[in-house]
Amino acid sequence: MGIPMHLKEVGIDESRIDEMAHHVAENEGLESAWAPLTEKDIADIFRASL
Repeated sequence: MGIPMHLKEVGIDESRIDEMAHHVAENEGLESAWAPLTEKDIADIFRASL
């Protein structure tokens, strides 16, 4: 299908991970999700997606 499978494929590199994780943690309320996620958890997921 040609869909990007990694963040690098859409121009996101390691330099933006912490900024993105902070934004998600502050704005999405994932601490109340079914499986609560901290800012570090979110950053780890993003890094694994590079």
